[in-house]
Amino acid sequence: MFFGVPAGLLQCGSSHESEPLSCDDLALQASTERYRAVRSASRACLVDSDCVLEHFSLSCVDDCGSRALMAGSAVPGVEALLQAAEERYCGPFERKSCMVVAPPCEPALEGVFPICRVGVCDIIEPDAGAPFDAGQSVDAG
Repeated sequence: MFFGVPAGLLQCGSSHESEPLSCDDLALQASTERYRAVRSASRACLVDSDCVLEHFSLSCVDDCGSRALMAGSAVPGVEALLQAAEERYCGPFERKSCMVVAPPCEPALEGVFPICRVGVCDIIEPDAGAPFDAGQSVDAG
């Protein structure tokens, strides 16, 4: 017994973990890691210059050039997470001679810039003056 669970019922990992991932699976995992890294980045700020719109790409994922809003101080952490995803998923993707599939892309938003609003990075259009949902990606175009 281990914490009330019979030892025979404990299983470390899955039998599928040793199976090689398909091209689609590798691209999906890489895309998921990119999404998680960007979404977990801090958006805390004191002034507008603390906020950035950054494009983070992975060689095995076509992200339509979308940019992510975050605190500039969060960029190195996101880059480190994406480098790990690049090695873990895009390396095998390339070695398998997989092809990147380009998704349909929405038109890029023009003239947006990051601001600090009440201690959180946000995006604003100069013409409208209205913020976007700061959690969404913005197309770089």
